Amino acid sequence: MPVVPIRYSVAMPEPESHEFHVTMEIPPLPGRQSVDVVFPVWAPGSYLVRDFSRNVYDLTIRDGDSGRPVPWRRIDKARWRVESKGRSVSLDYRVFAFEVSVRTSFLDASRAFLSGSSLFFFVDGELARPCTLSVAPRRGWIITSSLPAVPGKANLFRAKDYDELVDSPIEAGTHERHDFRLGRTQFEVTLQGRSNIDRTRMLSILRAIARATSAMFGGFHFDR
Repeated sequence: MPVVPIRYSVAMPEPESHEFHVTMEIPPLPGRQSVDVVFPVWAPGSYLVRDFSRNVYDLTIRDGDSGRPVPWRRIDKARWRVESKGRSVSLDYRVFAFEVSVRTSFLDASRAFLSGSSLFFFVDGELARPCTLSVAPRRGWIITSSLPAVPGKANLFRAKDYDELVDSPIEAGTHERHDFRLGRTQFEVTLQGRSNIDRTRMLSILRAIARATSAMFGGFHFDR
């Protein structure tokens, strides 16, 4: 029987506010009277303890079916205990994002950058559960991500687990996209902001780097 994924949704109705609106839908977990939802204190590839939860506010937690409020309490700065009684629950919250960094998320009127560990709670004990992510960008923006898209669904992506979700940053805006292929692997390059870079030369250099890397490791074991 297929495992029901944890579903995340991100909206940005007022980019000038620098606030992402996030919804997390947790499926029923029978046998668990409560679940702990945890906000990461780390970022992929970084070795410092982070305080991402300081940017989380207006958290509401409701029963996934009835919409009634569900009791919860904050255990520490990064952990909340939800009295789910084995039922599905839905979390709604906002995240302030106005720091330009590869470790944090960012949102303004020109672009959005989503770094998962600064945006998404996880359920303790359910890190291996599949996830989906729906992104509602500003009108006219495009989305670029290494996450695989769900066929036939606009701006809906899937991840095999929480780690893949947060290790796959997303750029949304009016950026340029360029790509090239080596063997079966597709490479995509995003350029955000104005630049006088020689695109052809840039892609030639990146292709050479990728070719040398492939030779060193015996090829690439991913499609894109």
